[in-house]
Amino acid sequence: MPMKSMKRTEIVFSLIANVLLMFIVNNLLNWNLAFVLPKFKNVIWAANLAFGVAILGYLFLLIADGSRKEAVTKITINLFWLNFSYVLYLVFPFDFAAIGIDWLNPLLKFLIVFSIIAMIIAILIEISKITGKK
Repeated sequence: MPMKSMKRTEIVFSLIANVLLMFIVNNLLNWNLAFVLPKFKNVIWAANLAFGVAILGYLFLLIADGSRKEAVTKITINLFWLNFSYVLYLVFPFDFAAIGIDWLNPLLKFLIVFSIIAMIIAILIEISKITGKK
């Protein structure tokens, strides 16, 4: 059974979303949001690395054909997002108690752990597509 590849519009949307989110992440500290702690600067490098790899990966997918190339690209992108999520979890540069919704801190940590697990599963799925094992 052939792998379903990303459509061109999905790739373009992903490119645009990554560029916009990269802008937001790089300017978040400048906006003086009460819940974003100064240690947010300690996660920007990992975010920029993940955004950069994702942008390059999606650009590659616009010109490359082949389901194996797509799977390897997705694995690479997910590995860098996995790294960012891990760094974000370790640093956790947010304090929602500063704006009166302290219950959001453990919820966001849980969601970060959930995203880490989801990325590991996505990586394993892409590996199985390459190897042909289910």
